[in-house]
Amino acid sequence: MKKELEIYFHLGLTKVASTYYQSVIFPNLSGISFYPKHQFKKYKEIVVNGEGGKHLFSIEKDKRLVQTLEEIISFFPDAKIILFIRRHDDWIISRYKYHIKKHGGLSFNEFFDIESDQGLWSRESLFLQKKIEDIERLCKKPPLILTYDDIKKKPDMINNRLTQFMGVSLDLPIRRNRKVNKAFNEKQLILLRKFNRIFPYRQAKTANRTLNKTHRKYREFVLHILAFIVRIIPRFFFAGRSLFTSENRKDFERIRSYYKRDWDFCKQYQL
Repeated sequence: MKKELEIYFHLGLTKVASTYYQSVIFPNLSGISFYPKHQFKKYKEIVVNGEGGKHLFSIEKDKRLVQTLEEIISFFPDAKIILFIRRHDDWIISRYKYHIKKHGGLSFNEFFDIESDQGLWSRESLFLQKKIEDIERLCKKPPLILTYDDIKKKPDMINNRLTQFMGVSLDLPIRRNRKVNKAFNEKQLILLRKFNRIFPYRQAKTANRTLNKTHRKYREFVLHILAFIVRIIPRFFFAGRSLFTSENRKDFERIRSYYKRDWDFCKQYQL
């Protein structure tokens, strides 16, 4: 007898332990087929081919979350959504570090400006309540919302909530404290930001996707080589230099205060 089709989508956010779950947890779930982000579009084939059973697709979305969700719902109105979230100040700091790692050279205020909202990322783009309400509006079932703090501090509880939500099991023992995509340290980020400012990244001037990817990967390789070299340079060579200014550190408190209501909503939503 053919099993009823159930499709689950983990849609990020970026920099909220998504890579760890894509690499370690999701592939070891029993009773569900897992598709990593490079196979994300296969959900359309499953619907067209009339397959049954449980399927889990994972990809990180931030600014295009709602647009991606609308595409999903047009193919599968019964989709169930999993979303990992992170407190706003902590999340935007991590996103900024990722910006540097991915060729960026902006200062923190150029990246995110809590005072005048002139940064690359707008204040509006960080609101989480709107994202959750959009998911509720578009989907028939409420989403599963999990926080980064709980993922870090209560991994067993989070894994239990995930498996219960999908009606599956996690059978393979998981090695604790495994690092996936280890973050660069401060002195590495200081040097990479400087390098990215002096030698700004420019996309390859070609329509060939393979050449574009090769061009981008070569630049990432160069950055990783520089980051490796910086690891062996003593910290005193970076004396007086910091990734964030004293004013930035005040901004972190302003960010936390600005989004307090939004974060309170998220915490209440989990209860």
